[in-house]
Amino acid sequence: MWRRLAPWLVVAAYLSGIEYFLGWKTVFSGWMAIPPASLAVAIVLLLVSYLLRAWRIWGYFRLATLTEFLGTLSVTLLHNLFNHMLPARSGEISFPLLLKRRFQFDLVHSSAALFWLRLLDLHFVAGLALGLVMARIGLPAVGIVLASIWLLLPLVMAPPLLARVARRQAQGMAQGRWTRVFGRFLEGLPNSARDTLQSLVLTWLNWVVKLGLVAWLFRSFSGASFQASLAGMLGGEVTSVLPFHAPGGIGTYEAGVVLASAPYGVPLDVATASSVNVHLFLLGMAAVSGGVALLFSSRHRLRPDFV
Repeated sequence: MWRRLAPWLVVAAYLSGIEYFLGWKTVFSGWMAIPPASLAVAIVLLLVSYLLRAWRIWGYFRLATLTEFLGTLSVTLLHNLFNHMLPARSGEISFPLLLKRRFQFDLVHSSAALFWLRLLDLHFVAGLALGLVMARIGLPAVGIVLASIWLLLPLVMAPPLLARVARRQAQGMAQGRWTRVFGRFLEGLPNSARDTLQSLVLTWLNWVVKLGLVAWLFRSFSGASFQASLAGMLGGEVTSVLPFHAPGGIGTYEAGVVLASAPYGVPLDVATASSVNVHLFLLGMAAVSGGVALLFSSRHRLRPDFV
């Protein structure tokens, strides 16, 4: 009982804490600085980010038709909704289950795809963080070089490494149950430079759009520099990989933003209020888009072959 109640107690503490230290009226007043036209642009850009994520999945599984793309978009929106709303990263489990329901994909293959795509997400965030740290300590050129090398590493290392592991698994290991599962997992990973490059480019595009958008929003709320806003939003996104968090990531997301923007001199109250507003925007968009996907989700199951 306590395990089930704990996340919601965190939610209650979060809501009460914001009211006590800042006041929700003060937090919401930040929206007055956002013109309706700018808010519309922000919504469109976040929808573009959703489309890029769907395109990444669509291309990863080598789907071809518009109907299949709409299916991957539905999976993307529902997965995003469950990731935001369910505690302790349990929303990730929905990804292979949704692909199984929609396309009849193998659960192990889909889990491998999720592992690979999340690895690329973490890889990009780490590369950008490296560049920001170098710029902060006065070495921007070094940061650009190191971040570029880091971001291109998967293209050089992943295909031959995965192919080698697959060969060793096929040649030298006994065909036990877990060996077969591991073999199916490897089949779900990309083993060519083309597939790796496609995943990389779409990952970069998605993160550029999303981080640029939320950094602009944070700057509009806080008045901080774009570099400070980008660092703060990057800190918030890093918390999304934590193994445990409350529903919606509330509290942990704001803490990540505050900690990452502190070295740039953003005041605690300003960073907190701004991060709350950005987080509410992301949660609201996840709820609305996921709700639309739930409403229009078809019961028809597409059955393309996994390549």
